Amino acid sequence: MKILMTVRELMAVPESERGLEWLKQSARAAVKLEFATIPPYLTALWSIRDPGDQVAKTIREVVIEEMLHMGLACNMMVAIDESPALDTPGFVPSYPGPLPGDVNPNLTITLRRLTPSQVKVFMDIEYPEGGPITALALRSFDTIGAFYAALLSEFEVVNPALDITKQRNEPILGVFVMKDLADIRRAIDLIRHQGEGSNRSPEEAEMSGHLAHFYQFREVYMGTKYVQNSATKAWGHTGPPVLMPNVFPMADIPFGGYRRTDVPDSAVWSLIKQFDMAYTTMLRQLRIAWEDPNAPLGDFSDNDPILTMQNLAATARDLMQKKIRLDSIETYGPCFRIV
Repeated sequence: MKILMTVRELMAVPESERGLEWLKQSARAAVKLEFATIPPYLTALWSIRDPGDQVAKTIREVVIEEMLHMGLACNMMVAIDESPALDTPGFVPSYPGPLPGDVNPNLTITLRRLTPSQVKVFMDIEYPEGGPITALALRSFDTIGAFYAALLSEFEVVNPALDITKQRNEPILGVFVMKDLADIRRAIDLIRHQGEGSNRSPEEAEMSGHLAHFYQFREVYMGTKYVQNSATKAWGHTGPPVLMPNVFPMADIPFGGYRRTDVPDSAVWSLIKQFDMAYTTMLRQLRIAWEDPNAPLGDFSDNDPILTMQNLAATARDLMQKKIRLDSIETYGPCFRIV
């Protein structure tokens, strides 16, 4: 098997030819996939002028769950003797660009303020395997859910010994140690249901009362809550309105981010560099967290990557209030570059 196969290539490998190496590459691909959603979700979140807005709360919840999914995928990696190289150029995605691994190759992910079109992109990222329960559709690409289903199937076939030495157990974040196949199954089911729901319900788990990511984003896109009719049990956008919030007029981040020649104001350039340096620090802290089980993770102490990520918000929101040109309303934004 060649090195660093894409998700599309991994999914094309016949089941009879998969194995431990396929599992390792797929676990690595899962970490990259989960992480790649976080910068665009955060950009949309931070672009909302009122952090207390209900849509902001929704996106914030999604980001927290994506961090959980990434943490679980990192545990899968170290469980089968792989190391998440999270602070390397090969791991960090470039924007605009596709999802890592050729998942939905027609989809381009841009760092953009919250707009209806960006919410539609988020829906496409979280698209349920087999289609939404109220609107089945055929797709020519493998969904993230289908990829996770294949990953679970191969774990069950190979049944590798799972090393718990470097796995993280962080109850506050929801990350748990995987000692056996039952734990792997629980983790993958959690990732899939939080992202896309099940084929029976749009909720994260049956009767949870909390919608999966796809349906949460679709509420924002449709402008109404997605609720179940108590009499017919049918789901539909018949609930209270969901209003698109007021956002900063951030311009789309150009490919590869802003260059020094693009930014005449030295103070703005300083903010851009400050963000990229803190972002790089966060990636290094995440790598260390899965190299050293005693390293900070989710405790909000010094060197905690979760705290570092939260602190990125202030710099990003400062940038979103700096005009690119005096004769334009468009503003700068974060580039999410490793430096």
